[in-house]
Amino acid sequence: MTMPSSTLPPATVATPQSPPAAAAPATAFDGSYTGSFIIYSTTSAATVVARAKIKVSHDHSSGSLTFEGSFRTGGGTISIDILPDGSVTGEGEATEPNGVHGKFGIRGHAEDRHLDIELTRSGEPPFNMTLRRKSQ
Repeated sequence: MTMPSSTLPPATVATPQSPPAAAAPATAFDGSYTGSFIIYSTTSAATVVARAKIKVSHDHSSGSLTFEGSFRTGGGTISIDILPDGSVTGEGEATEPNGVHGKFGIRGHAEDRHLDIELTRSGEPPFNMTLRRKSQ
C-alpha cells in the first residue's frame, strides 16, 4: 500500500532589510566661526577692519567677508574645505574698500576650536586671520 505523500509548503526566504539611512556624522570642525583682522593703509592713513563669518558643515564652508573702515566699505565671499588632518584650502573674492575687485586663495590649518587661515593674492602680502568657533 502506498502512503500519500505529504506536501510541504514552499520554503520562505527572508530578505534582509537595510537599516534606515543615518544622517552623515558631524565632523570635529563643524560649527560657526568668526574672526577679523585690521588693515592699515600707509597711503591714506586709514584703518579698515575685515571681518569673516563662516559655518562649517561636513568639512566644507561658505561664508562672508566684510570690510568696514573710516572711508568706505566692501565685502565678498569665502569658501573653504577642511581635510581630515586639519589642512584648509579654499578661495574667495571681494571688493575692497578702495573699489578694487579680485579673487584670492586661502590656505591654513584647523585645530581644536579655531581656524588659522592666510588669504593670498598675486603681488600682495598675505593677510592672516584666526577664526574662532562659537560655543554651541
